[in-house]
Amino acid sequence: MKIRIYAPYYPFPISEGAFQTIGDQIRTFLEQGHEVELVLILETAESLQTKIKQASTQERELPFQIVLLTSRTLATSQHQSKSSKRSLRVVQSLFSTLSSPELFYYPPQLANRSFLGEVDLAIYHYGFSYSWLKNGELSGEKKTAVFFHNLESDLYLLRSRMEKNPIKRWIHHLNYKKLKHHERLLANLCHEIWFVSPVDQKAYTQLNGISETHPFRLTSPTYSPDLHRARTQSFQSRLPSHSDTVYLGMVGGLDFQPNHDSAQWIIENLAPLLLEKNFGGKILFVGKNATSDLLKKAKPYPFIEFLGFVPDLETIWNKLSFMLVPHISGSGVRMKLLESLASAIPALANTDAICRIHPGLQKSPFVIHCQSPKQWVQKILEEKPYQTRNSLQQYPLAPELLGKTIYQFLKPGK
Repeated sequence: MKIRIYAPYYPFPISEGAFQTIGDQIRTFLEQGHEVELVLILETAESLQTKIKQASTQERELPFQIVLLTSRTLATSQHQSKSSKRSLRVVQSLFSTLSSPELFYYPPQLANRSFLGEVDLAIYHYGFSYSWLKNGELSGEKKTAVFFHNLESDLYLLRSRMEKNPIKRWIHHLNYKKLKHHERLLANLCHEIWFVSPVDQKAYTQLNGISETHPFRLTSPTYSPDLHRARTQSFQSRLPSHSDTVYLGMVGGLDFQPNHDSAQWIIENLAPLLLEKNFGGKILFVGKNATSDLLKKAKPYPFIEFLGFVPDLETIWNKLSFMLVPHISGSGVRMKLLESLASAIPALANTDAICRIHPGLQKSPFVIHCQSPKQWVQKILEEKPYQTRNSLQQYPLAPELLGKTIYQFLKPGK
């Protein structure tokens, strides 16, 4: 089978959740014996060359074909700044049926894909793909699937509610309304819709009045067994020299509203109780762009550290006794919860975070359910450094985190 994957950017080296999903998708399809073609919508030849150099040897040697759409038609002038391009898109969207993120991720001026050959399956990443799919089926793509990483309309509704500037708030709300309408229409513009989260799948069908028998698939993000093996071995080899401090971590860019909300919940709900109990450990926030408001709220708590962007996260993974994953807002799935499980690191999570992962993972021994702040704090204070993590090291990587399990429906003969 030949599979075409549409994505904005080259996913290697993996530096964010979407890249993890796309990158492991490529690896899995190749291992299943499929031919893979990656069509990059926004990547330039120069940026691609840089990323390929930064990728690992194993990633560079994956035998898939790359097609650059921007090498044929540039969507905007190379001389424009990012802010001016964004402003132009917003203005254009005001006079268009498309939202500004649809104009960005799937630019209409790049929609002509007639030069691409025939494939058995084409996967369009993100619901923004309505921008292209509204024009009808592409000749040569025998089957199409739209891959929802999030319900994008939910994120724009959240942005509109959080935005203080009335003009920006109105623009976010306009994007929300357009995206919500287009997400519903996508069900009739492709053969299948794939979701990373069972909660998103249920919400999509209920809100849009679509039958559960419609061709939907739960395609939870997957990880390489090599990652599990490497992080387990690295942790075990360092165990004798580990410090006597309980390190708790939250990883993710703090300019992403759901991550910001989770960090704020930790600071406002857990930190005061931990301070009261003389907590002697550390809470590490790893991610760029912490707001001044977050930094101000965290100032009274000496055990909180903001590390900013960390280029090599391996040292962080080794340190952690627990990953902290409270889900407060947003859709999709908390990727760092999945990465923790794939790295044999226990995670403290609330119900809203747990119900978003694959049902087969919800009872994993690495998932520790904590709901009220008192439950979180009790579990944290009971923990001796690496006690829980060390006791779970014998567990293998869960089948629901493996590409060969999630994408077994694509195996020959299925």
